[in-house]
Amino acid sequence: MRRDSSLACFVPGAPLYLILLAIGLAGCISPWKMREIKRLPETAPLSRLVAAHRANINFGLPDNSLPAIHEAIRYGVAHLEVDVRQSTAGELFLFHDGSLNGSNYHSPRALCGRSVQELSHDELRSVRLDSAGTIHIPLFSEALDTISPHHVTLQVDLKGESDQLAEAVVQAILRKGALDRCVVQFRNLDRMQTMLERYPTLRALARCKNEECVTHALNIGAQVIELEGWASASAIESSHSERVRVLVNIAHPFYDNPKVWALLRSRGIDIIMTDHAACIDNAPDHIPAQCLSL
Repeated sequence: MRRDSSLACFVPGAPLYLILLAIGLAGCISPWKMREIKRLPETAPLSRLVAAHRANINFGLPDNSLPAIHEAIRYGVAHLEVDVRQSTAGELFLFHDGSLNGSNYHSPRALCGRSVQELSHDELRSVRLDSAGTIHIPLFSEALDTISPHHVTLQVDLKGESDQLAEAVVQAILRKGALDRCVVQFRNLDRMQTMLERYPTLRALARCKNEECVTHALNIGAQVIELEGWASASAIESSHSERVRVLVNIAHPFYDNPKVWALLRSRGIDIIMTDHAACIDNAPDHIPAQCLSL
């Protein structure tokens, strides 16, 4: 079970109810929203894609790490979501949380509690994500190099989204010639529109919390619509009418399972973001053994 970063510098032995509360608050789909999805009419998705949440397929590797990316690709996952931050020195790197704590890294312990974006280059490169001390925080350029030989899409979540970060990420993608293999997420649709006007071939994902956002995002050229914790028949229908795929993040310990995956597919969800991306839509003889207990 993934411990949430909201516990700050996690101390082993912390009350279980606090851990469960943090996980519950971090969940992407709540029980009442699941009931809404069940009431949606059945419809076919445009495509059947699976996104590896934080580039991890939950086989024991750290989130947003190069080994996790390699493992996902090895198991045939073709859509990888990663979290990108920018240090105060301008360096782009992969990391989900805003600070280091006892649940998201192993060493050096002296850095516990520090903001990751305020780490110097040497401090950032010294951080190890695993107990063996072999896995480091990857630079965004390293992630782009890792996917380069493969037919996969990197979905970029801009952590601390800003004009500066969006521009830096797109420039980094352009330098690697990877514009056709990346999709950049936006919460701010004005920013997304500006970036699409500046870079017309940019693939953009709009994170939408309501119908109005979906309509606006479709009008300005979003290629993917993420429904954040909700879904409606009209949002799915209007997206599909424009040949735009719909994504739902199901990476929650209580709902990330085959029954819910099947429900989402039957309601027209094109991209399911999950912690178990190697387990969805595979032929029975290609399902990893780790999936069988789900």
